[in-house]
Amino acid sequence: MSRQFAQIMNSIVQAMVSVRRLSNFLQSGELQPNAVVYGPPNGKLIMEIKDGEFRWNATSAQPTLDGIDVEVGRGELVAVLGRVGSGKTSLLSAIAGEMHKSDGQVFVRGSVAYAPQNPW
Repeated sequence: MSRQFAQIMNSIVQAMVSVRRLSNFLQSGELQPNAVVYGPPNGKLIMEIKDGEFRWNATSAQPTLDGIDVEVGRGELVAVLGRVGSGKTSLLSAIAGEMHKSDGQVFVRGSVAYAPQNPW
């Protein structure tokens, strides 16, 4: 097998993987529109979760996150720490409205930016 043929095959495989990822993304369901209540900044709190329960899949029996209560005040620096699989990314995704909220309330006052660790 020539080197040029191997490079062509490698490019075809990479293109197929990219097309599959794009297809999955474009065919995925809509995000839950009322998962997060956004509003203008006011008072001390800029982000708040009250008794939140979140699932990656709306039909799953077990919630991914349960009983979440978080308050972040204006000017606070917050670090989310934990072992692999402990729910750090899930918590940030819940704040961003990317998880199904099955219970509780999420308030974000002001704007939010999220840059995931893995490139899209």
